[in-house]
Amino acid sequence: MRLPRTMMRRGVVPMVVGAVGIIILVVWLEPAQADEPRAFCGKTVDGWIEVLRHGSTRKRTAATQALRYFGPEAKKAVPDLIDYLRDRDVRHEPGAVFALGRIGPAAAPAVPLLIPGYLTEGCNLAKSGTFLEGNGGAPGDALVGIGAPAVPALIEILNGPNTEMRPCAASTLADIGPAAKAAVPSLIRALQVEKAVRDDPESSALRRWAIVALGRIGAGAEEAVPSLNILLDHDLKNISTISFDEWPIVEALDQIGEPPVIKLIDAFVKEDGAEWGGDLARLGPRARAAVPTLRKALNDRRLEVRMEAALALVAIDPPAPDAIAILIDTLEHHTEEADRIAEPLARLGPAAKAALPVLLSQITQESAWNEAIEALVQIDPEGKVCVPALITALKQDDPEIVGIAAKALGLLGPRAKAAIPTLATTLTRKLKRPFDGEGDPLVEAAKALGRIGPAAQTAIPALIEAVKFRRLVPVFGGLLEDEEEINFEHATAAARVLGAFEPAAKAAVPVLIEVLQSQEKDDENWVLRREAALTLGRIGPEAKAAVPALRKVLEEHPPRPSPDLVVGMYPQVGDAAAVALFYLAPDGEQVAKSWADRLNSPERRAFVLGAVGTASVEGELIARMWLESLNGVLAQGEREGDELLYVEGYFERLGSLGVGAQPAIPRLRELQKHRNSWIRQWAAETLAQIEPSAKTPLTSPPP
Repeated sequence: MRLPRTMMRRGVVPMVVGAVGIIILVVWLEPAQADEPRAFCGKTVDGWIEVLRHGSTRKRTAATQALRYFGPEAKKAVPDLIDYLRDRDVRHEPGAVFALGRIGPAAAPAVPLLIPGYLTEGCNLAKSGTFLEGNGGAPGDALVGIGAPAVPALIEILNGPNTEMRPCAASTLADIGPAAKAAVPSLIRALQVEKAVRDDPESSALRRWAIVALGRIGAGAEEAVPSLNILLDHDLKNISTISFDEWPIVEALDQIGEPPVIKLIDAFVKEDGAEWGGDLARLGPRARAAVPTLRKALNDRRLEVRMEAALALVAIDPPAPDAIAILIDTLEHHTEEADRIAEPLARLGPAAKAALPVLLSQITQESAWNEAIEALVQIDPEGKVCVPALITALKQDDPEIVGIAAKALGLLGPRAKAAIPTLATTLTRKLKRPFDGEGDPLVEAAKALGRIGPAAQTAIPALIEAVKFRRLVPVFGGLLEDEEEINFEHATAAARVLGAFEPAAKAAVPVLIEVLQSQEKDDENWVLRREAALTLGRIGPEAKAAVPALRKVLEEHPPRPSPDLVVGMYPQVGDAAAVALFYLAPDGEQVAKSWADRLNSPERRAFVLGAVGTASVEGELIARMWLESLNGVLAQGEREGDELLYVEGYFERLGSLGVGAQPAIPRLRELQKHRNSWIRQWAAETLAQIEPSAKTPLTSPPP
């Protein structure tokens, strides 16, 4: 029997819940009653409230964690959470504090209790200048979650004498966003601090975060427009002695609905284009009034002016062929500007095909840079031109280039099938220098084969060898220069890809059984063993020879016969073995159900049930938490122009829950239309793990 498409295809990444990390709590669990369909780890909200009221210290702490998962559904627990926190330092009770934040506005009565901890926690903005974000740790996060009811208390801090906390309050109001509209008058006053900004970190941080907060409040901050324009005028008139970056002001005016296009055009002309083209570019089509000025600047004798104008034009008025020609010329003759040029060209996609010859010339050099490779994929989405260049890049010795080339080939998917032989060879390559960064080349090569799909079955022998391949890598933080350890990530990725080929990978069964039975010192290879078990299940009846080894794993790693509730726990080797037996053994369904019932970790239980196609309350509530986090990271990425920062891990966490993550389906469908191709791919891959009808190549492995 083949595993359904809902089964997790990659193993599970660390499930670290929020900022509290992995917390082990002890609690007595009663069986859930038949009339309690929303039971989480055996109890409904009412049941956990009862534990919070009358349990032991450890049980009460466990209850705060469980209530946090329920989010707004736990609003009736607010009085009891407040009672629990009343005689405690809220900084040391993250479970209860985060529960209040996830409950949202209904937790308004807790605000007076959270504020002292928020003030004590601080956020270092006043001491560290304007660029370090921080909102007061767990109490700050909770205030953001509560939203509008927390705004009056934050306004009081913003207007108060505590100069260190005033920037922190502005930062927290910024995180609250439109619901902080009541703070607009106080934020406008905060713009008018009298001390010299350059020499006073507190006033600099306060002013910057007041600007950011006004922008994130958006249209509700219209009355701040005159004050923001005064600040921008001051900066534009004193460019040589600018006291702080003008972009937050421009961004704030844009978010409010009053982008200062004319002022930026004047600055562009006055300063011969110096960097102002970038600000106009960030406004995109809203800066269309600048097009005539920018077109005229394309003929300027100075390279910098021409380049800034071209960068702005391709963002404001694409495809702007005359601007593309200037960017290509700059790319060819001034490679020091390449990192700024490749990304706009990539955004233009096939419209920038004239750039392909120059980009290809970069790719074939050992000094090729990642942006050029990624731009190739966007400009040549069918891969007719870029696949040969990426194959050439795979043969280089620089591990970073090999890794990004493999990742780009994975993005092309089935269109990169010509790269299969070279990717197969890459799986066990010994590069001239060890890899110690992101985008492991061997891992990315395995992932690319999986994303290419069925055509990559010819690489099965190479993938089997990769599972056996052991590579030494530098020890992170090692004391000695030549300190090394075995790295299992590439072998894990190869095992995962073999699972995508299902019965066609039956030749891997003996090796996978051997891996499953081979426990390295301190079980350092446990993630590889877990993936081997899952892959045996994916292969199906052809892997029935693994049943005895899988049963032995269950005997060796039984759930602890104790009432411990383990929050934020990694799914373990035994969990994967139970899932595999579900598909391979006659009694597999009973084995998997019994195993899930004995688990004391909501994450592990949600994983097992989701992998065998069963939804659960645990999976649903965990999925909602991870979806909230994903949306927050994507929103931050949109603001900062870096959507890919840590994003893939959130998709992986959602996908690991299988059908349990069904609440995420509507959002994932939206993200399949995202302008960023990586996000589109990750969304499609995650959907394939959650709903059986989704069809997509193998998803990428966890970090």
